[in-house]
Amino acid sequence: MQRRAVAVYSTFFLLVATGAFVALSTTPQPVATMEQPDRTVSTGDAFSFGDRRYNVTDVSATIKDGKLVRSASARWTNESATYTETWENNSTVSRRNITYRVLIPNESNVAQATLREVRNLSNGTKTVTRDNVTYVVTNGSSGNKTLVPEDEYKREQFGTPRTVRLSGGETLEYANNSTTVANISESGVEIEWTAPRTTSVQLGTTSALTTTLIRGGTPREMHFPAGTTVTLDGEEYAVHYPNNSSVELSSDVEAYQSQIDTVKHQNKRLAGFWGVFILSLLAATLLAMLGYLPSKG
Repeated sequence: MQRRAVAVYSTFFLLVATGAFVALSTTPQPVATMEQPDRTVSTGDAFSFGDRRYNVTDVSATIKDGKLVRSASARWTNESATYTETWENNSTVSRRNITYRVLIPNESNVAQATLREVRNLSNGTKTVTRDNVTYVVTNGSSGNKTLVPEDEYKREQFGTPRTVRLSGGETLEYANNSTTVANISESGVEIEWTAPRTTSVQLGTTSALTTTLIRGGTPREMHFPAGTTVTLDGEEYAVHYPNNSSVELSSDVEAYQSQIDTVKHQNKRLAGFWGVFILSLLAATLLAMLGYLPSKG
């Protein structure tokens, strides 16, 4: 009687395990799709959102830690971006292949600054410094050494250095651009200009949702690369990769995220089937072992 009961219960648990096995074998891999995306693009394609035009520079797929990872990037160009630069006092700047030193008066409410051409001494010119004044050592007419102040020596050799007066709001040519003096302060001269600026945008990297299903009679780990979101021209878009070479973008972020949540819920249910399968199989095996142990009598 005892063995008959064991056989009945073992058969019951085996049937439960078989049902779970069948469910894991026939259930399709949970996936999410993007219905009616706003854009579907590949490498080299261009698309627009708002006032910005984007060029897709890369759509790629790689295997990382055994999981499929998809990603994409794009670029957009602002044709009239604002650039700024600050010239600190006593620093040097290059303009039209001429090096200038930035000179700002040591006073409050600075209104002007000066760019003075830098004249470099030729190689081999000897100098000495006395009482914080630099002198150039020259040969006199009688063969004696003569000390000439460096500034005076440069004027004799090169003439009067070029100077450029700068005032706030003034326009000058710098780095092949029409540049405006935005502000002059004790610390420096701030300039600004407009020119094209290209910005790269990462469209997002997938995160793998993993499900273990039975395929061909053996458990197999199935990976679904879930998409992400990206902000383009101030608006949020859902990103989905239907394959390894294209990317889909949709403004309906909520609908896509709802599908991802559904996939995650399905994965939890499949994990439950695996728990039922394993526990039922263990229970049937354990009952069979206990039921057929030899009795002491």
